[in-house]
Amino acid sequence: MTSKVRHKRQRKLSLRERLSQEKSVMAGSGRLLSRTPRDYPDVLQNIEFVLVSGYQQDDTIDDRTVARALHIALGDNEKRDVQVDSLVQSLDGIREFQTYISGKAWSDCLRTVLQSVHRHSNCKPGITDYLEFVSNFIR
Repeated sequence: MTSKVRHKRQRKLSLRERLSQEKSVMAGSGRLLSRTPRDYPDVLQNIEFVLVSGYQQDDTIDDRTVARALHIALGDNEKRDVQVDSLVQSLDGIREFQTYISGKAWSDCLRTVLQSVHRHSNCKPGITDYLEFVSNFIR
């Protein structure tokens, strides 16, 4: 087996592992989705504002890019590109102003938004269903 084929298989495995993790995040979503919006509506709105603003500035950003940025903001070591870096830097900037919430609460907010992304989109390249949906609520 060539190294190129081996790398491709490892990459697929990584994607499978990530999807499995996302399913486990979604499985426990009931309490998170009911608690976080009630406790931190302003933080969720700030996160969504950053994502929508990034999309409005660069219409090539899609739901998959948003999901990747949220994963990285949660501490995953995914491969980055310019669009993802831009969103992550904006999320980091918003986090600096959220000094009144704990790191766990911030992570819960990011996970809640990530769950929303997966609820409204299949995150295939070019799909912006989540971004279009959430844009209706962000002004």
